[in-house]
Amino acid sequence: MRSLQWEQVHARRLARNHLRERAPRERLADVVRDVGGVQAQVAAASELALAARVESITRADVRAALWDRRELVKAWTLRGTLHLHAAADFPLWIAARRTSVYWREPRWLETFALTIDEAEAIVAAIGDALDGRALTRQELGDEVAARVGEWARRETPVIQFGKPGVTWHQLLGAEPVTVCQGPPRGRNVTFVRADQWVPGWHEPDPASALAEAFRRYLATYGPATPDEFAHWLYPRRRGEARRLADELAGELEPVEVDGRHSWLLASDADAEERTAGTVRLLPDYDCYLIGAAPPGRQREAVVPAATGNRVFGGGAGPFAAVVVDGTVAGAWKRRARGKRVAIRVEPFRRLTTFERRKLHEEARRIGEFLGAEPDLEIA
Repeated sequence: MRSLQWEQVHARRLARNHLRERAPRERLADVVRDVGGVQAQVAAASELALAARVESITRADVRAALWDRRELVKAWTLRGTLHLHAAADFPLWIAARRTSVYWREPRWLETFALTIDEAEAIVAAIGDALDGRALTRQELGDEVAARVGEWARRETPVIQFGKPGVTWHQLLGAEPVTVCQGPPRGRNVTFVRADQWVPGWHEPDPASALAEAFRRYLATYGPATPDEFAHWLYPRRRGEARRLADELAGELEPVEVDGRHSWLLASDADAEERTAGTVRLLPDYDCYLIGAAPPGRQREAVVPAATGNRVFGGGAGPFAAVVVDGTVAGAWKRRARGKRVAIRVEPFRRLTTFERRKLHEEARRIGEFLGAEPDLEIA
């Protein structure tokens, strides 16, 4: 079994995440494809994640790719969370999730106090209501209630964003109707049917899609284990991920990193890169930290114990982090002040002169992306 050093692993992952060298702006959709999707529960964080990887883009570029050119799609995919995906790639991630229909599971139905008949009625109503049109959240809720009854708007036992979740909201990402976000209407989000929004919609076979998702995860975030892939895709699918690794054994090569056994694609296993002074200010929920630092032994190689709970705290995160050569070296926050943006960095260790200079470059980059003059403070 071949052994790798963490330095090699970090360098490899940084390169695959377009964090060592940013991609040209015309490759925006390719970057989203390469990283397997960008978490977009907080829109500003997803935009900053792309700005860290793509040269000289603006917020307007990201929004044009979403709503004008339809090169990107925003929908619920990995871990049931809102993500940006390349439109051409989006059916793959939807098909990969179809190997397990989460909303039919008894535990899920019990959590949200739904019967299977009620859930099926809501899913059908959502698909019918969105046929050929985009609706705001309020409009879609009204249409669903008109079709199945006011009970669809009852509060669930689950608290979401500080208040009880509404029943029909829980099924916006449910199969077989694939819903994604449409162009905003003022400050309101709209929803559309993905099969009508994405040009040339065609879903691959679910089992084939899941296997391809595993290959892509290993290519970008490997070396990794099946359990880590399952946590990244959907945490309750560990058994399925282990079976998948057995089925793909002929395509995989085992490697050892610091005594830990994991896998790479055999066709990709010779790509061992070295770090090259990479310093990045990564936003909240950045895909690099989600993919490269799952719970377990390997997280500390990416997020040292000295960070305490500043990056992953109380089960939440990852929060905005300073990443130096693949390892977290600090936390940071930003705050808008008129035409300026204050960027405060709190290092977890002493920074070198080179690292401080790179932080100033990162602050300028963020300021340009936000259209504001940056004020950097290193605590």
